[in-house]
Amino acid sequence: MPAIEIGALPARAAGELLTLQRAAYVTEAQLYDDARLPALVQTLDELRAELVRCLVAQAGRRLVAPCAPGRRTAWATLFTGHLSTANLRLYERHGYRESRRERVHAGLDLVHLDKDLA
Repeated sequence: MPAIEIGALPARAAGELLTLQRAAYVTEAQLYDDARLPALVQTLDELRAELVRCLVAQAGRRLVAPCAPGRRTAWATLFTGHLSTANLRLYERHGYRESRRERVHAGLDLVHLDKDLA
């Protein structure tokens, strides 16, 4: 496997990222019994607008993961649904701490987590 490199999102990769995002959220949709989660209904244009400052991890030309830089130096942020207990345990084991919750609709709260990478 080629080395993984972090860099700016290539223009050609937005569609691939949208596909990766949708595949990643299938289990979340099943958990919440909601196929209209924001990540599943987001359009390509909406994603492109959101990704202006996004970095990605790539192995050769293959997109491996998005990396959203935080507002602070060496800081990472992510979110998951409040019922995603396995995700929450995993992130907490890796040093992420809950920073806030956001109500999307009745039955779905997003739990935002932060980690100081310094």
